[in-house]
Amino acid sequence: MSPKVSQEHKEKRRNEIIEAARTIFIKKGFELTTMHDVVEQSGMSRGGVYQYFSNTEDMMRAILDKGEAEFTGQKDRLYEKYTTSWAVLEAVADAHDHVTLDPIGLTIYEYFVAGLRGLNTGRVDYMKKRLETIKGFYIDVIEKGIADGEFNPVQKPEAIASYFIILADGIVLHRNLDREMADVKGLVEGLKIYLRATLNVK
Repeated sequence: MSPKVSQEHKEKRRNEIIEAARTIFIKKGFELTTMHDVVEQSGMSRGGVYQYFSNTEDMMRAILDKGEAEFTGQKDRLYEKYTTSWAVLEAVADAHDHVTLDPIGLTIYEYFVAGLRGLNTGRVDYMKKRLETIKGFYIDVIEKGIADGEFNPVQKPEAIASYFIILADGIVLHRNLDREMADVKGLVEGLKIYLRATLNVK
């Protein structure tokens, strides 16, 4: 077997384990999921799973890292599609209205809330780093808008980026808690009203 095929095989097995973990996280929640659960769900041997992941913490981070990479990696693609920084921010905001609900959403909230309780100090550091990366995405877009003369903000880019995340996360949480909510569009519109006002969009 060539090294290329071997690497592809390893990646395939790793993704299969991640999907098995994801299935159990959705079903049982993060804290109640054990490595034994994931081994059973994956259909692999115990050693086969441990070859890739030492614990469920690593599995959850693999899921989160993949989502983060997909989000932050879309900036260039968004600028190819939209001509202004405001259009990019508006598109990201609008995505919270029509994006399909991810059933692992509440498990991710559970994971972060447990971390904030101090049950896992390493998780707190991971959360802070992840937040800074996502916030950096918004700051970059805002600063480009300022440089291009689109924005004349009344708050610092860091504060606007943080508030964007707070409002967007709140919308996602409400969507997961009340899937019949009729006014998600209104909440997204409120987010855009805040952004337009605080960025002072030209």
